[in-house]
Amino acid sequence: MQIDPSQALSQFVGSLPTFIAIVLAWVHSNGRISDLNAKVDTRISDLSAKVDTRMSDLSATIGDTNSRISDLRSDIKEMKTDLTNQLRRVEEVMDARLKHLEDQEK
Repeated sequence: MQIDPSQALSQFVGSLPTFIAIVLAWVHSNGRISDLNAKVDTRISDLSAKVDTRMSDLSATIGDTNSRISDLRSDIKEMKTDLTNQLRRVEEVMDARLKHLEDQEK
């Protein structure tokens, strides 16, 4: 059984609308996937920007905290020096009073 060209052409033309419908559906679906991909990329970019902002804020907060800790350390060191000096003065006054009392007993 041999197919002549007119039969082949009629079968091709008959299946052409189905083929076109499949191709159009595929193109439409591909476009929808591209739209979805673009939306996902946008959301990921937005999320990345938010994370970057939060990380920079966190770094600034850590830097501020480190600065405050450094200030506290220097304040504590200064207070220690002041207290040491005050204790020396109290010790000198007590020694002087004690010496005065010992001199009065003699």
